[in-house]
Amino acid sequence: MPFIKNRLKELLCIFLALVFIIENWFWVHVRAWLQGLNRFLGLDRIDLWLKKWAKTRSPYAALCLFLVPAGLILPVKIIALALIAKGRIAIGLISILFAKILALGVASYLFDLLRNKLFEIHWVKYCYVVTLRVRLWSKKLVAPLMSQISSIVHRFKSYIKEYSTMILSKRSEEHTSELQSRLHLVCRL
Repeated sequence: MPFIKNRLKELLCIFLALVFIIENWFWVHVRAWLQGLNRFLGLDRIDLWLKKWAKTRSPYAALCLFLVPAGLILPVKIIALALIAKGRIAIGLISILFAKILALGVASYLFDLLRNKLFEIHWVKYCYVVTLRVRLWSKKLVAPLMSQISSIVHRFKSYIKEYSTMILSKRSEEHTSELQSRLHLVCRL
């Protein structure tokens, strides 16, 4: 029984580490997409306005602004759960996923703008340090699994490349032999 309990605990840790790594990936990439969209739309003034706003407000006002995306996602989650309850599982799950990714990106974007003000609150800075430690732990925990997956993908790609080369060379030989047959003989002067 302890063996099964330990294995389940390991699986849970790996699952949580993977979730954390995926969220971290979205944190970085959605923020970059939103910053690119901001530049594309010419809304750079919002960045300046938020930075000025943060300088004149208390750290807790910046924290409230930072938490807005989490508050905005709650009604979307409730609606998505209602959709799932009515049997529209795919739409409900897609809604939750889309809202989660968007809220994560906006929170990441706001965090970059408000970081200095937020770090004036000691427990926020402590939570940030803990998050960095958890990210490092997650990467170390998942590294062997990712290495195995990477080697499997590499072997699969080499098999595909080998197979496609073999098929193409076989087809080339067939094509050459067809051209050399009596029916397809080409005479050159």
